[in-house]
Amino acid sequence: MKENERITNAFVSFIYGDILAVNERNKSLKEKIKVGSKQYSYASELFLILSKSLVDNKKLYEVIVDNNRLCAELDLWKYYITEKASNISNRINIGVNYYNNQEYWDCKIGSGFSSVILFALANKNYSVAQRAAYGQILIFNRHPQVVIAGLLLVRTTHLLLENSEITQLELSERLKDFLIHLQLSDLENEFLSELPNSYRVSFEREKISFILEIGSIHHNNLTEKKIMTGKNKFLEAIYFYWELVENGEIHVDYVDSEASLEISAIAHTLYALNNKLTFEEAHENINWKFVKEMSAYINKLRHFHVGKKRYIPCKQNIDLFSLQVGDRVKHRLLNLCKIVEKRVVKHEGETETLITVECKSGMYELKQ
Repeated sequence: MKENERITNAFVSFIYGDILAVNERNKSLKEKIKVGSKQYSYASELFLILSKSLVDNKKLYEVIVDNNRLCAELDLWKYYITEKASNISNRINIGVNYYNNQEYWDCKIGSGFSSVILFALANKNYSVAQRAAYGQILIFNRHPQVVIAGLLLVRTTHLLLENSEITQLELSERLKDFLIHLQLSDLENEFLSELPNSYRVSFEREKISFILEIGSIHHNNLTEKKIMTGKNKFLEAIYFYWELVENGEIHVDYVDSEASLEISAIAHTLYALNNKLTFEEAHENINWKFVKEMSAYINKLRHFHVGKKRYIPCKQNIDLFSLQVGDRVKHRLLNLCKIVEKRVVKHEGETETLITVECKSGMYELKQ
């Protein structure tokens, strides 16, 4: 496959892998994960939100996040009906005060870390991809294990793009070599001194733990109810990637936690980099046209063909919930959109307003 086909294939497969896991999870569990009509989870929503927040700079040879655009997208995301992981919900609802929360520093689960795979798809320059990914990880997660898992994911994606014939042993050795040379001081630069010594020690310990386990990547027995930490999710995703290479399919229905969503999304994305992944566009509520357009957009960013201007925050926000069915408006993020449904319901003693907004990128179900 040509490079642009590989990028497109991988991008679309992230959404597809997530959908597969959502469907399997909701078949087997009484407590369904709330995903709305789009059928994909918060993992794909964050992936698409991040995609829309990227900007290219040909002079600096980089594709990075427009932080103003991302902040605006996160403000809108709080109204999405989709169920979100606790760390993501807290960051959206609490704002910058979340960074003083112990969950931010101590949680090893790392929900949302899978989205950093996007930086490897959008950047030819690996050092830029790593730097941008590190900044993105820190928005929701600070635990060293999650940070390292995210950086390993970017490195893995880059290596598979670089060498489609890489073997399992070669990949493991390259990742171990990456970890050996990974220095927190290079990531933090002048801000390293602001981190407590305990954090630096923990970072080195987690590196060693990864090095010891990454050489013998194997399927963790989830029937033992292991906590799916960032490290375990990364190792599981790599295991399933090799399963896909060997068998062409995987089954994640045994994973009774939200971890399956990101594991499946990552595994399918990595596999699709070098393999034609055939899937049915049978999920009628998915706007596959928009997903493919976004994948083409990532390809354009990768070659600096967009020259996208940075987002300028708008002081006058449009209150979508004040509009009526049939109203059309130009929204700062959704562009031209129309209110196609509006309902007021009672939920757990509180009144909620639910609206469905139609725009170019599809239908959005929002709740206030």
